[in-house]
Amino acid sequence: ERVIVALPQHHALARRQKIRWSDLANEKFLLPQQGPGKELEGLLASKLHNTIGAEGIVRQDSSLDRLLSLVSADYGALLMFEGATGVRSDGVVYHEVWDE
Repeated sequence: ERVIVALPQHHALARRQKIRWSDLANEKFLLPQQGPGKELEGLLASKLHNTIGAEGIVRQDSSLDRLLSLVSADYGALLMFEGATGVRSDGVVYHEVWDE
């Protein structure tokens, strides 16, 4: 399943046609504590070679709707699997994350 990054619509990366993992190296990420959160965190660590420190990941015990509202308020980017992209939020854009 493809990995999608949700970004605030005004974010510099939101205008790009293609986002690579390396483009996300300096981002702060919101990840759910439940569901796919651990899997996404492991994927993030492997793709960015553990360059994201503990301060770069904010774990939230919140629903996807709430996480997307935090993204739109510019609290961070959200990684999600493609199957979850049916949930939409105003002020948020969605892009597939590509390997180098």
